[in-house]
Amino acid sequence: SYDTTLTAVNKAAYEKFYITVKPQLTSGTQDTILRRVSSGEWSLPEGTDILKGRQLGIDYERFLARSQLRNTSFVGIGKVTEDGTTATAEIEVRDDWTGTVFTLEAAMEQATDGHWQVTYLKNYRDYLDAVTPLHNEDIAKYSEATKNIVAAYNEKLAAYKLRFNALSKTNSGTFTAEQKAGLEALIEQEVIPTLKARQQELASVEVPAGARYLADQRQRATELTLEAWQHFLTGIKNDDPDELALAETLNKQELAVDLRVDDIIRHTAISRNIPNLP
Repeated sequence: SYDTTLTAVNKAAYEKFYITVKPQLTSGTQDTILRRVSSGEWSLPEGTDILKGRQLGIDYERFLARSQLRNTSFVGIGKVTEDGTTATAEIEVRDDWTGTVFTLEAAMEQATDGHWQVTYLKNYRDYLDAVTPLHNEDIAKYSEATKNIVAAYNEKLAAYKLRFNALSKTNSGTFTAEQKAGLEALIEQEVIPTLKARQQELASVEVPAGARYLADQRQRATELTLEAWQHFLTGIKNDDPDELALAETLNKQELAVDLRVDDIIRHTAISRNIPNLP
């Protein structure tokens, strides 16, 4: 609604898209919450679930993060106001990242057998509007504090990518002994140490509370990349296609996380150009 780079036509198209996918999102989120209640852990959709990855056309992991569900803790129950067979209960919650405490208002109804149940939260959007600007501000600070590190290492890694592409060219589909030696040296002596050094420098930067998610996603991307390279090395050393396939799978996962990181930073930049929501 506040992205000025979108035309009116594109905004209308996106609006229709989100209306179309809402049933799948709500159903999938219900399943995610029930799994959390059952297992005690937050888990993402797996297998053939349409919400896995970006099959539905959105990043469900990012959607779940923006819902603030996983970082919201129950604090206590406040006043309950009854009015016949309806009631409003105050539920105090806390955003674990910023420590912000907020009072949710739960609308309740009494069933015919006498028990009460929550029907909806009256001010859930107000809660999101209260904590999201705090997260955005912290993300912006963290992005600014780390931009030079990211830029410097991106330049190095881009150069490694060009060298890797040149070394891995083959008409037969297999690497020669010379190619293997060159690739192993590049990955073991330069790429992997550089990735570890980048993560070490990022880890030395203080992470504001609201930017913890972004920092964790960056670290996850590094972990996936390192794991992918290790499997790639094993694959070319042992001529093992399974290891190479696993390396490719991990690489795709890392690219998805990288895209998520870019989305977070871009969204935050756009959000900072508008007044904080009331």
